[in-house]
Amino acid sequence: MSAVTEVTASATKPEKSEFLPYYERYIGLVPDGDVLSTLTTQMAETQALLRGLPASVAQRCACRIAAWADMPAAMSQTDRPTRAGASGPPVS
Repeated sequence: MSAVTEVTASATKPEKSEFLPYYERYIGLVPDGDVLSTLTTQMAETQALLRGLPASVAQRCACRIAAWADMPAAMSQTDRPTRAGASGPPVS
């Protein structure tokens, strides 16, 4: 039987030559260091915050998300390039 090896991934912010100027305002907000580690930490913090909200607040949510804890994942699905591709902001 072979041993199981855990694989971890890490990523850093892209160099300015790797993205279009439009995205610099967003990429500049990302802290230096391992981006994947930062996202993992922020996801856990956000989910803990949302789980701590009273049920009455969750019931007032008009966005139809199954659970508050699912909100960060749902929000991450909204920033996808569309017809504009990588040349600029998404087009509705």
